[in-house]
This record gives sequence, C-alpha cells and structure tokens, in this order.
Amino acid sequence: MNKIASIIIFLSFLSIDSYSQTCLPEGITFTTQSQVDSFQIANPGCSVIEGSLIIGPENSWDEINISNLDSLIVITSILGDLKVWNNDLLPNLSGLDSLINIEGDLKIETNSSVEDLLGLEALTTIGGNLRIYGGNYITSLNGVDNLSSVGGDLTISYSNALADISSLSNLTIIGGALTVQNNATLDNLVGLDNIEYSLITSLTISNNLNLSNCAVLSVCDYITSENAIVQISNNVSACNNEGQVSAACISLSVDEMELTSDFLLYPNPSSAFITISGSSNIENLSIFNQIGQKVYSEKQVQNPINVSNLESGIYILEFQVDKKKVREKLVIE
Repeated sequence: MNKIASIIIFLSFLSIDSYSQTCLPEGITFTTQSQVDSFQIANPGCSVIEGSLIIGPENSWDEINISNLDSLIVITSILGDLKVWNNDLLPNLSGLDSLINIEGDLKIETNSSVEDLLGLEALTTIGGNLRIYGGNYITSLNGVDNLSSVGGDLTISYSNALADISSLSNLTIIGGALTVQNNATLDNLVGLDNIEYSLITSLTISNNLNLSNCAVLSVCDYITSENAIVQISNNVSACNNEGQVSAACISLSVDEMELTSDFLLYPNPSSAFITISGSSNIENLSIFNQIGQKVYSEKQVQNPINVSNLESGIYILEFQVDKKKVREKLVIE
C-alpha cells in the first residue's frame, strides 16, 4: 500500500463515528432487490461494512432486478471495495447518501439507467482506485463533488456519453496513475485542474475522439515535471500528442495565468543574461518555447542566467521557490 493510501485510510478512520457498528468481514454481494431490502433486518445497527460491497451480478450475463438502494442509507463506510455494475433497472445511486469513505476501490460500470453519480454526495475519500466505466449511459460525474482524495489510480474510460467531469474539481490528491481514455464525447478535462501533480505516477490521455482541451493545470504541471511518464495520443488536434498539449499549456501560462509579482525578472526583454530577484532559494528552472519544448533547464539557479543561445521569441520561464511553482513570460530579442 502506498503512502498516500495509508494517510487516506488513517484519516477515514477519524471520520467514522466511534459508535458505528461493523459487520460482514467477508463482504456482501447483492443480486436481488429482496437482498437489498432486507439489509437492515439481517444486519441490525450495521453502518460499517468490513469487507467489500458488490451490487450486481456474479456473472456478467445474469439478469438483475435491483431497482433501488434505499435500505443501504445506513452505510457510512466500506473497508473493502464498492462495485456497482450491470444493473439495468437501477436508475441512480440514491441510498448510498450516507457513505463517507471507501478504503478500497470504487468501480462504477455499465449501469444502463444510471446517468450520473448522484447519491455519492457525502463521499470524501477513496483509499484505493476510482474507476468509472460509463458505457453509453453516464453523462456527467455529478454527485462526487465533495470527493477530495483517491489513494490509487483515477481511471475514466469507455464512457461514451460522458461530457462533463467538472464535479471532480474538489479532488486534490490521487496516489497513482491518471488515465482518461476511450471517452467518445468528452471534449475537455475541466475538473482535473486541482490535482496535485507531484503525486501522479503516470498520465495517459488517449482515444478520446472529441477531446481538444487537455491544458488544465495538473496536466500542464505534470508533463513538465522531472521523470514524468506520459502517453497522449489519438485525441483531437491541440490534444493529440504531448507536444501539442505542451504548446497549449504555454498559451495557458501566457494568456490566462496571473503571473506572480513576488519576483522580478530583468532585463526583460533580454538578449544575453537575465536575473531573477526576490529569493535566494530558486530551484528547478526550465525555459519552454512557444511549442512547449524545453530549451533550457537548471536545478540550482545562479544569477545571472545565460540565455544568449535562445532564438528571438516568447518563452515561459518556470521555477520553484519553497515548493511553489512560478511562471513568468520571457521575451528574447
């Protein structure tokens, strides 16, 4: 188990009411509505499931008659996984409204009447992976607006009706890979903006046939970080490969980001040497050209900085001060 997942699990224990009663260490699988309806009768007082909760068929071809999850309203925590899959009669996830944390994985897959994730509004932490396979049904991720941390991978894939992931905007931590692939209607990544890029272990954005805007802050920061593992392919122009995304990130940096006033970059424009004033603890300096290529890098910065080898044009200068990333526009004459 990685460090991020361990922290999330520890925090999740703090959030569970000390009077909560645990049950079902081996977990439970619901395949019929009667099983769901009798949950509170069979497990009186239980609010914390020690094992995994599976709502769906034991075999993918089995017919399931589950049409509501109302009796599960007492569940506040699942110490294993939660998997909701292949429920053709289930209209939504209402009934899981009290669920605060899942210590294992959350997997939502091909529930043909479920169009969003409403019912999961109380969910704040997932210790394992979050995997959403929406098929042709899920159109938005409304319902996970309060989710703040995922200990493992975040995977959004094969969701051909999904057009909006902005409900993930409160998500700041993932402890694994970030994967967005095979989503036919998704055209932007707004909602992933606030993820701390340094905790992402790899990035895959591929086969999203309408995705043209990948330049959100977490992606921009990650692809320019040291030792980034990146696969970007077969999306729409401007998001079709790593170079295109880097170029879009440069444009984002120049046109949309409020550049800090805490540092002074001079002379700017320049043709030979530049100096960064405002701190003596400047590290990991990189300079990117207008198509996103890194043309200069230096781990420990010493003024003045020789830029005489750069061609005339507009560049983005990026550096770190006390773990804070700073971007400034640089003009070379």
